[in-house]
Formats: sequence, C-alpha cells, structure tokens
Amino acid sequence: MSNWNQANPRFRRDRPGGRGAAAAFFAKAWAFLNASWAGERKIKCLLFVLGVVVGTFLLWRLWPHFGAFKSQAPVPPAAAPAPALTFQGPQLPPLSALPEGSWALLAAQSANRLATEAMVAEGGTVSQSLELLGLSRAVSHALLSYLEKEKALSVVRPGATFRAYWRDPKKEDSDLSHIEFVGPAGQRPLVFRPTAAGGFFRYDLAARPLTIHQATQGTVEDTFWGAGIKAGLDPRVIMSLTDLLASQIDFVSDVRAGDGFQLLFRGQYQEGRLIAPPEIEMIRMTNDGEKFEFYRHEKNGQLVGFYDANFRSIRKTFFKSPLQYARVSSGFSQARAHPILKVVRPHLGVDYAAPAGTPVSAVADGTVKSAGRRGGYGLLVVLKHGEAYETMYGHLSQIAKGLVEGAAVKQGDLIGYVGSTGLATGPHLDFRLRKNASFVDPIPEMAKQEGQPLPTDERAAFSDEVTRDQARLMELLSWELAL
Repeated sequence: MSNWNQANPRFRRDRPGGRGAAAAFFAKAWAFLNASWAGERKIKCLLFVLGVVVGTFLLWRLWPHFGAFKSQAPVPPAAAPAPALTFQGPQLPPLSALPEGSWALLAAQSANRLATEAMVAEGGTVSQSLELLGLSRAVSHALLSYLEKEKALSVVRPGATFRAYWRDPKKEDSDLSHIEFVGPAGQRPLVFRPTAAGGFFRYDLAARPLTIHQATQGTVEDTFWGAGIKAGLDPRVIMSLTDLLASQIDFVSDVRAGDGFQLLFRGQYQEGRLIAPPEIEMIRMTNDGEKFEFYRHEKNGQLVGFYDANFRSIRKTFFKSPLQYARVSSGFSQARAHPILKVVRPHLGVDYAAPAGTPVSAVADGTVKSAGRRGGYGLLVVLKHGEAYETMYGHLSQIAKGLVEGAAVKQGDLIGYVGSTGLATGPHLDFRLRKNASFVDPIPEMAKQEGQPLPTDERAAFSDEVTRDQARLMELLSWELAL
C-alpha cells in the first residue's frame, strides 16, 4: 500500500493522519473482497467493486472543490497599469453658455453620424489622436493649447476616444461642429466647441438634463406612417402627431401622396440619451391642398393646448375618425345591399375595414350609455355626448375594461378593438352617429364641429410663442439641409 500511495500523489491527504486512514480503508476493502469471492457471492462482490470504483472517481473529482487538496496552479501577476498622458490640474472651469439651437445641431449630427473617431493608443499622444480625426495642425494645436491652459482634462488614458462632428462631409476646419471626448468607463463625456476666434470652449453632456429642439420635414409617398419613419421621427412622435390632428385630418381616408409636413419637437436628454418622450412644439402640414399650422401653448409650464395663429384650437368636438390606418369599406347610405342578409336596406353608419385587434377610440368626450352584446351589432359600445349626440361602435372583438354604464370617457380614450362579432363578413368597425335621436352621416357632421378658442388674456403670450417657433423651425431645417 505504501508503494501504491507513492505512485499516486493525487490521493495524498494534506492534513495529518490522512495516509494511515487511506491505507486502512483499502486494506479492509481488499480483505472483504477476498472473503466475498471465496464465499461464492460473486454478483454482490462485483457490485461492491463497481461501487468502490465509482465512489473513488467521484471523490477524486469533487474533493478539490471542498478545499481538501491545494491547487498547484500558479497565480498570474497583476497587470501593470497603462501609462497615462497627463495635463496638469484636475479642476474644471465653469460651463459656458451655448448659443440657441446648439443642442438641436448636436442631436442631428449625432443621428446622422457625420463624424470621425480616433482612440488614444498606448504609447501615443493626444496630438496624434487629434490629427487622426482629420483636424488640421492649426486646429489641433488650438485645442491642445485650450486643454492645457484651461486644465479641461486631468488624465487621458490609452483607450480614451475623441470624436469630431462635421457640418459637411468635406471635413474642412470651417465645417467642424464640435469634438467629443469619451474617457474610461464611468467618466462623463465632454464636448469642446470651436469659437469664431479660432479657440474652443467646453460644455458637459451629463451636467444636467438638456432640452434639445429638433425639426424635420417629409412628403407622403404611400402612407403617412412611412413618411414619418423616413423623416427620422420617433414612432411616438408620429402617433402624437396623428392624435393631435385627428380632428382636422382623417388619416384613414384623407391622406394623399404628395402631402407634406414640417415638424418642430423637443426631447429631454441626459448623457446623450433620451430620458422622456419627445414633445411636439409646432405642426405644419398640407393635406390635399389644404394647409394646417398649429403651435403648442403652455401656461405656468403646463400644456394648455395647440392653436393656430388665429387662436383656434386644434381640437374639435369630434375626431374625424375613431381609428387610425384603416379604410372606409362602406359609407352612409339609405339603400345598401346587405352582404349577409342579401337584401337592400339603409346603412346608417360608416364601416372602417381594419385588421382584427386594431384599437378603437372615443371620438369625443362623453359617458357610456351601454356596452355589451346587441344582436347583429355584436359587441357594441354606445357613448352619449351632451344632449344632442350619441356615437355607436359595433362588431368589436373586445370591449375595453371599465366601460360600464355611466362611466366617463375622454376624447381619444380606448373603447375596444376591431372584430367581426354579430352580422359581419370580416373584421371591421361599424361606426354610427345620432343627432337628436336620428342617424346622420358621421363624416361631414363631425368635420364641421369647432373647439374652444384660446382665452383672450393668453393670446399675447401665445403670439410670442408663435414667432419664436417659426424662427426656430426655419433655423433647424436649414441645418438639416446642410447635413
């Protein structure tokens, strides 16, 4: 046993007494094996041997994890830190004020990625990195002088990145917009902007949440949604725009190829990331030759509404349609051949064909008169709007939660989802409008309703907002064209 133990050092125990215990264990096992074989209990003997082999293997594999054996693997020495390129002084000067519109230009150029990039190499210099950006030696020297004089950076380590953003792909000095420095992980990015005199000033992207104004424009080729995406709009902005204009334009049937739009909006950014949904500030749209232009109005920091230059509200009493991105499959008629009953009878509403599950919205403020299943209408919601009007939403696949008799709803609230319950050949919404208990054609009736105008005492402040937004839109669109 002594010779076996010397030939198999893996099984040496590190603690005292380990060698004697192991020898005794294997001696007893060998004696038991001889006795078992002599007694002709061969099957039990073979099972015992197999168990010993498996147990030994498991002990060999698992015991090191419990600290019984000392690892012999060498521990690699800690890597030496990379040398740093140092500017004297860790203090940052106060942030400079930015000219109007700077953040919009920054956002637009970042989105278009009109940039060059260089990483500080180990053993390299900041000067070499700046020249790799495409900066001329004069501009590079001016930035280095600024960094050293103003103590704008304390340490620049290898792996830090400089990015230069340009107004023009030719990347000439006069077209340089700003230079961004991104240091090691966890360090906030800094931005250096050239001055007209050939110097630089610094501002900090992460110092505080920043309001960035942006503008875009587009032309409808197929759908308004597609035109908005092509113009670079966030889908949430497109949805907000269609909701705002729902009283003016029926995006189901009114939008035409060639319709155009211009949009001014703003977002809250921190560390280069959008931290709140974008907000629309100004809408300018042409639809089938008709022009619409509305402006955001706030009072004490709270949204009041959107109004045109003549103080008329963007919101009318009714939306022009109860759902978006569908088509009118059947209009209001006194004599229509019913597709299922095969008889001619009045169709006192408008059918909107849309995929099952399309959300359906209330076209005006009101209260729920009824909500449930009703004969050929299938699942039906009826809303009452004042004393004169009622709206009906039929063939729904599902009714929105909380719609019970007497419940209040706001214009734009979810009513349910398009379906094909009741007498329907396919998924669509049967939408109807009653005026003084009589059915009327919803499309012309809802189009002529007007909302509340802007209060007189707020019109002077609103006129100032109009002037500001018009100038800002034109400025930002000129930058977009330059990009």
